[in-house]
Amino acid sequence: MHSYDEHIKYNGRKIIECKECGFKHIYPIPSKSELDNFYKNDYYREVKPFNYDIVTEEYITKK
Repeated sequence: MHSYDEHIKYNGRKIIECKECGFKHIYPIPSKSELDNFYKNDYYREVKPFNYDIVTEEYITKK
């Protein structure tokens, strides 16, 4: 359990800074399925879009 004084609420979660270790993170920590859903459906489509159809073995080798 982390102890904290201030937090920011975002999408039903808190972003906290732990008074013990100084680590900033979402509380409660999202489940694996929530993280998968976020990255597959939000992050890589809206925040950092990328056309994954262009990724081939040749593309990977060149990069």
